Formats: sequence, C-alpha cells, structure tokens
Amino acid sequence: MESIKRITDLLNSIPITPNNKKEIEGAKQAIADGDFHTALSIIQNLNKKKERQQHGERCARSVKKR
Repeated sequence: MESIKRITDLLNSIPITPNNKKEIEGAKQAIADGDFHTALSIIQNLNKKKERQQHGERCARSVKKR
C-alpha cells in the first residue's frame, strides 16, 4: 500500500501540461489497473522530459545573458 502512495505522489509532483496530459492519464489508469511497472515507466519518461525542458530553459537564459 505504501508503494502505491509513493507512485501516486511521484505522479502528482509532475505538473500537468497539454503536452503530457495523456501520459499522466495513462499512468493514473495503469495505477488503477494495478500495472505499477507501466505507471513507473511512464513517470520515469515524464521526469526525463521535464529535466530536458528545464535544462533547455537554463541554456536559453544563459545565452540571453551574453
């Protein structure tokens, strides 16, 4: 039960955007279906996308400062 809460907390920590809304809904459905491996995989992919986006934003800001 604690694992399900952790997975749900991870998912809830990701902001919903138009670009990731379907993936988040898919992860929620996977959790509801008891398919935690799929849910974790989706969450992992969402986090990687979020990190790449944040990295791109940091690079863009550093270029503007020059």
